[in-house]
Amino acid sequence: MTEISLLKSLLSTAGISGHESPVADLIHAHWTPLADEIHLSRLGSIHALKRGTASEPRPRLLLSAHMDAVGMMVAGIEDGFLRLTQIGGLDPRLLPGQPVTIHARQPLQGIIFARPPMLRPDDERKDAAGWDHLLVDVGLTPRQVSQRVRTGDLVSFANEPLELGDGFISGHSLDNRASVAALTLVLEAMHAKRHAWDAWFAATVQEELNYAGAHTSAFALRPDLAIILDVTYGKGAGSSGWEY
Repeated sequence: MTEISLLKSLLSTAGISGHESPVADLIHAHWTPLADEIHLSRLGSIHALKRGTASEPRPRLLLSAHMDAVGMMVAGIEDGFLRLTQIGGLDPRLLPGQPVTIHARQPLQGIIFARPPMLRPDDERKDAAGWDHLLVDVGLTPRQVSQRVRTGDLVSFANEPLELGDGFISGHSLDNRASVAALTLVLEAMHAKRHAWDAWFAATVQEELNYAGAHTSAFALRPDLAIILDVTYGKGAGSSGWEY
């Protein structure tokens, strides 16, 4: 699998924070043949070991990236349309027009739309639609929706990753699936190499909520040195100059 196809498969797989099982299964399948040992933490983070060659007790290196992504949840049903609440931090101004998958009894496809300004209170008509005025249309009657969708069903983004010019790619979960892809490439590169230290690779859960996966994996693996991969805005060599 090429680097781009690996990244695309990670971007196209659901794994909302606190509900990471789909993408965890994909990562586990990629990492299992490359690792000497692999297991899940009690929270669901993936830990994969490449054993070193130095005499025991060997020092431990941890390379870690979170696999969860921001997403949404059905907060209620209004005349056959779905009201939303966020999981992780989302900017509601970016959501109208976004295709989504509702993880109901059977998956449903939908589209997010904003309640028209004339249907909002007078003092909110000039503002961008907030969460109170964002809804999902799944193309079903109110009765059909009530039979198939429940409050609490997860809602994930459904737009496929897009290859842009000059080797760039756009996708809704590059934070932090790009780093998971990078860890996978490192694990592949180390597969046939000898190294003195034990190298642990971790794909952690719940970063977008409370960092629980990173906290618990660090205590469980107790590395001597850790390298954490994530994405953000930054100012430095090769960047656009945006500051976070």
